[in-house]
Amino acid sequence: GIHRGLVVDNGNAIMFAANVEVAAGGELVDVTFTDASKIEPVKEVTETDRWKKITQNNTYGLDTEGLVYYNDSVYVSTECNALWECPVSLDRTTVTDKCSPVGGDWTQSYCRGGAEALTMTTSESHFIVGMEKPAGDKNEDHKGPPGDPAFLRLTSLSASNPHEATRTLAYPRGSELNMGLSELISLDSMGLHGGQLLSLERTYKKFTETDPGFAEVNNDDCDERLPSMVRLNLISTAGATDISSCSVIDIGIPTCGGVDTVPVSKEVIFEWTEEKSLQGVKLDNYEGMALLTNPKRGEDDAIMVMMVSDDNGCPEQVGTQFVLISLDATSVPITKSKKGKKQKGNKAKNFLKKSKNQAKIGKRGKS
Repeated sequence: GIHRGLVVDNGNAIMFAANVEVAAGGELVDVTFTDASKIEPVKEVTETDRWKKITQNNTYGLDTEGLVYYNDSVYVSTECNALWECPVSLDRTTVTDKCSPVGGDWTQSYCRGGAEALTMTTSESHFIVGMEKPAGDKNEDHKGPPGDPAFLRLTSLSASNPHEATRTLAYPRGSELNMGLSELISLDSMGLHGGQLLSLERTYKKFTETDPGFAEVNNDDCDERLPSMVRLNLISTAGATDISSCSVIDIGIPTCGGVDTVPVSKEVIFEWTEEKSLQGVKLDNYEGMALLTNPKRGEDDAIMVMMVSDDNGCPEQVGTQFVLISLDATSVPITKSKKGKKQKGNKAKNFLKKSKNQAKIGKRGKS
């Protein structure tokens, strides 16, 4: 059938509406962009001295990342920990007016590793924002001491008042691989109050002058790196410690990342590397993820998850690529969670159905 979707272009701050065609057997047939509209701030923002200073040396203005639809508007998260509300048309295809900041702090200058991931509880009571870089860390590439889990923040915002943060949890990053959180999907109505989520992570291989292929990636767009791993995780927030009062997360502070802190649990359910290929589909930088519906059941009751890549403008990457994978729904413990253990977190049941794993490349449409 045909599914409707929205995709945001981070570098140009454009929202695209798309038709996603999926065959009865769960194969991705085509993705066609149908509409495109600019995401721009309201005058109350653009006419300020602060905004002019932020944008004087760059042309993008907003570095848009996550996107959800709620209450006749699209909500967009940006790199510098801000949430914006954009009015859209009744058919949800076009942004109809300027966007207003409703959460976070838009006055920060451009930064890397900000509010990368955005989702909403199934009850539509809360937004959940995931930061890409370790809390309190100035650099995206964490260089903490051995054993430092390099926690990220997951924050719950009230849908009725997004400036109100209702809960913040520690998310173990996996610093040994320098994994970056790129997307979240809430699986229930509980959110960060005992609920479960899917998380999408990716990391890169950094090239040196002695590596084959260094010349091709030695430029500003590629930044001497290429994607090397993509992971999909099942997250449980049951028993996790609220760290809303923590300005930084540090293993040396017992209640803010140390021995008295229970982070969310994270179970790797899908890993994609060059060595673990996906039916010949080339690995790339996957930053977007969505269930076709919530949840969409495919063949054998499988959950269908679509991912989309961002090429960062690097010619050595694939480009915009859509991949559809099927996950075994019979093993997804959406309503039951186990309590986590301090620092390590608990193991959730692996529900990747390896025998039914499917991936198809979507054709690039025109907007």
